[in-house]
Amino acid sequence: MFIQEYLFDQEAQAGLTVYLHEEKAEYDRVGNRPFVLVIPGGGYSFCSEREAEPIALNFAAQGFHAGVLRYHVGVHRSFSLSLDRKSTRLNSSHHD
Repeated sequence: MFIQEYLFDQEAQAGLTVYLHEEKAEYDRVGNRPFVLVIPGGGYSFCSEREAEPIALNFAAQGFHAGVLRYHVGVHRSFSLSLDRKSTRLNSSHHD
């Protein structure tokens, strides 16, 4: 298995970890494997570790490629920018 981590934000520890099966001649009969993205819960306060890697590895054991997305939580989360953008789009669509 090939494991790669992509860190998007060092301070917030936000990133993506992927668990990919190796491509070997003996696995040719498998064909394309589906990919499952695990987004662990935590109520935007934290990313639950028990809902992250163990779940991804379970899917990997079943033959899937898998990934875990660790997103901005706690003091690093910000909905205001997203809401501001939505508001701007809604306002501009009403003026058209």
